[in-house]
Amino acid sequence: MLVNYNWRGNIRELENVIERAMTLMDGDMITVSNLPDYIFERDETREIKRMIPTLREMEKMHILHVLKESGGDRARAAEILGIDKTTLWRKTRRYGVA
Repeated sequence: MLVNYNWRGNIRELENVIERAMTLMDGDMITVSNLPDYIFERDETREIKRMIPTLREMEKMHILHVLKESGGDRARAAEILGIDKTTLWRKTRRYGVA
């Protein structure tokens, strides 16, 4: 999929896609499901979606960032995020965050 995509942003765009995929991956391998949808689209909506993460992707990246900054302390991360521990547990479960 990556080889067949027309990289208009060259290496910078590729780097952003890989970084985003690494943030969203489960385990230690990037899969097609970790790539943004616009990689697979063939219409004019691709340009709109090109570098705009979905709300779900942004939430997952933010949760991962806060968990990292809190040293994995979920109670502290929930406090920083302004949600209760149960909500954080549900969200990390939904996103496959260990």
